[in-house]
Amino acid sequence: MQSYEKLLLENKAWAQEKKSFEPGYFEKLAKDQKPEFLWIGCSDSRVPADIIVNAQPGDLFVHRNIANQIIATDFNSLSVIQYAVQVLGGALPATAGSGARQQMADAHQGRLQAAPRRDRSAAR
Repeated sequence: MQSYEKLLLENKAWAQEKKSFEPGYFEKLAKDQKPEFLWIGCSDSRVPADIIVNAQPGDLFVHRNIANQIIATDFNSLSVIQYAVQVLGGALPATAGSGARQQMADAHQGRLQAAPRRDRSAAR
């Protein structure tokens, strides 16, 4: 079995399990999203945003990139922030430390940061 086939089978099993334990789960998620936070974090696969803050689907609007950077010429990051502010109603930015070691230390210590002023200014 190829690795992508295993990924697809695991997704199918997860969806079936979700439906059996919570009928209407996907219909509920499809209706709307109003997350309280815009999570800006590193793309490192060892630090899953939803898991380290015990969030449920719909709780976080997540943007991940290398070293959780927001740069004025990065239209991907800027479009995420614009969407969070204009469409989702101003989800509050939250950042995790840059780099896996720092993010894991933040998660272990229960530390998250409010977004610094420079992150918020990109949304204006």
